[in-house]
Amino acid sequence: MSGRIGRSHGTVPHNGRMAILARFLLTSLAGLLALVLSTSIAAACSCAGLTPAEYVAQADVVARGIIERIVVPDEKGRNAGEPAVYTVRPTHAWKGDVTDTLTVETSPSGASCGLEFLPEGLDIVLFATFEGDSLTAGLCGGTAAADEVLIAEVTGVLGVGTPVEVDPSDDEEPGCDCTDKSTAQHAADADLIARVIVELVNEPVAGAPENQPTTYTLRPTYVWKGTVVSQFKVTSERSGSECGLEGITEGSDLVVFANEVADGWSANLCGGTAPATEELVVELREAVGPGVAPDTDPGDRPGDWIWPTVAAAVSVLIVGSIIVWWWVRPRKLV
Repeated sequence: MSGRIGRSHGTVPHNGRMAILARFLLTSLAGLLALVLSTSIAAACSCAGLTPAEYVAQADVVARGIIERIVVPDEKGRNAGEPAVYTVRPTHAWKGDVTDTLTVETSPSGASCGLEFLPEGLDIVLFATFEGDSLTAGLCGGTAAADEVLIAEVTGVLGVGTPVEVDPSDDEEPGCDCTDKSTAQHAADADLIARVIVELVNEPVAGAPENQPTTYTLRPTYVWKGTVVSQFKVTSERSGSECGLEGITEGSDLVVFANEVADGWSANLCGGTAPATEELVVELREAVGPGVAPDTDPGDRPGDWIWPTVAAAVSVLIVGSIIVWWWVRPRKLV
């Protein structure tokens, strides 16, 4: 009997095993890369590049105006396909039947080419079309901030247009009239004082009762008075004319003075809530002391799911690679 030990017919040669490992790693890395890229691509709005003349031709209404109010549906409404509703006060009209107030529907998501990135107070050129009885607009329709170049291009196509006359009675709405108080007085009146980042603004949906408030989801970064968790909600009147926090947007850094109500916390402009300036923070420290930093849990923050998901996928890939390497590694023949 020969002293040579032959290779078993059922054993994969070492080079073959290394090729299997290489294919496994390359396939896994390609899949992980595709996951990350597909997530980024899905979040983008892709529009065909049109000229101003083409935007004008496809629009039923072309006007310059100020975005006065934005009502965005909550998550349930988004899932049901409800649009965001923009109230625009036109100042100049080029095309269509332009009244002193335009109500425009759009997708609530910028990823779906909605007007999400156009905030309240912005001066825009609106290109809108009718879908049934509703006026609709989107980023791919040409609507954008009213800069000199865009206005000149529209004027070159449609002429100078006409100014929009505003009914003087529209300006008679009473404003928010607050008693002037010091920071110390605001602090004494409040049940809760905290520096916060605005993480989410839930405006009442179109058609909601007039008394339904806006809800702000806040993440505290510093607390002077009261007890809060890593994320809490504050309600406020929807209109600034009623002393609500209208105009405060997601990402704002605020000092909120809130009072406890039956279903949580409530705040308004007259209570002292304002941007977190250095001056306001110093006045608060003088009035109520240094305060404390809350022990917030980063896991509570919405929208931070992708990187933990990628980290988990990488961990699985590493473990899988070790297992495959263990299986294909060269073994000494006995």
